[in-house]
Amino acid sequence: MPDKHNHRVDAEGLSLGSLRTAAWLRYLLDHAERFAAAAASSREARVAAAARDTLAKAGAHARREPAADAGLLLNELLAALEGDGASVDEARGNAYGELARTPPKRLLAAVDRYLPGSKAVFDGAHGVADVLGYDDAELGWAALDSIELGIGHALASDGEAADDAMRGIAAFEGPAAGRVIDRAIGRIWGADEKRADALSALAAFSATLAMNAPITLDAYGGEHNGVAAAILRERGDLASAPGLLAALAVCRLDRLTGAGSFWAYYLLAGVMIAAPQAVASIAARFHRDALSAWLDMLLAVPARSPIGDAGEAALARLAASMSFTSRHNPIVHTRHRSMG
Repeated sequence: MPDKHNHRVDAEGLSLGSLRTAAWLRYLLDHAERFAAAAASSREARVAAAARDTLAKAGAHARREPAADAGLLLNELLAALEGDGASVDEARGNAYGELARTPPKRLLAAVDRYLPGSKAVFDGAHGVADVLGYDDAELGWAALDSIELGIGHALASDGEAADDAMRGIAAFEGPAAGRVIDRAIGRIWGADEKRADALSALAAFSATLAMNAPITLDAYGGEHNGVAAAILRERGDLASAPGLLAALAVCRLDRLTGAGSFWAYYLLAGVMIAAPQAVASIAARFHRDALSAWLDMLLAVPARSPIGDAGEAALARLAASMSFTSRHNPIVHTRHRSMG
C-alpha cells in the first residue's frame, strides 16, 4: 500500500506530505514549551539535554517574538528524537522548517510520546489533507450535498437537487460529473436566473488569462462573485471552516472525476471572498504559507485546463453576442427587427 504521507496530488510540486509537515510543525511550535518540558524527563541523555536547550530557546523566543522559527527552535530536539546519530547541523540540513522533508514514522511516534495529539495533527492536517487527498468520490459528492443544502443538513427529498442526489451512486465521471457539479453550485446563487452574471464571471476569468495576469480572487469576480454574495446574503453556514473544507473537497472531486468544472473553483473563490477570517484561522494552523500555496494552486487550476462543456458553450454565446455581425448581438438583433 503506498505511503500517502508523500502522495503528490498536483502539478505544481506541492504534496500532502509537505502540507501535513506544515501542520505538524505549527502544532509543535505552538506547544513548544509543553513538548520540551515533557521530553526533558527522557531517560535518554541526548534527548533530555536537547529538550532543556529547547526550553531555554523557547523562553528567549517568547520574550522577543511570539512566532518562533522551527529551524532555530526545534531542530536539536527533533534530531535527538530521531535517534539516528545525525548531528544538529545535519538536522538543519534536512530542513523540516523549509517543508523540504517529511518526518519519518519513527520521529512522529517519538514526538507523540511527549506531545500527544501531534501525530493526529500530522495525519489529518486539521481536515485539510483529508479533503485534498481522498480517493473515494462519494466523499466529494457528500461534500457537494453539504455545499448545496447546508452544512450538516440532509439531502432534499424533491426537485432537481433530489434527482442529483443519486450522483455518488451513479458514479458520474467526466463531463457528466461536471454538469452535476455545475448545476449544484449554480443553484446556490441562482445562476439560471442570473445568466448575465454567469457570463460576466466567465468573461472576467478569460480576460485575466488573456492578459497573462496572476490568477487571484479578483479573477473570480472579487466582491461581485455570485457565490460570495449568496453566502453573505443567506448562506452563512459556508462562511466557516467546514464550509471551506467542503469547497476544497468539491475541487478534489472535480479533479478526481475529470469533471472540468470551472464553477468548482468559482465556489472555492466565493467562500474565500466571503469568509476571509475563516480562511485565515485555518491558514494560521500551518507553518509558513503552506495552506496559502495550496489555495493559490487550486484557484489557478482552470487556467491550466478546459473550463467544461457548459463554460465553453457560455463563452461561445458571449463571443457571438459581442460580434458586430452576429444576430445574437442585441444591437444587431434590434436593427434587423426594425428593418423587417
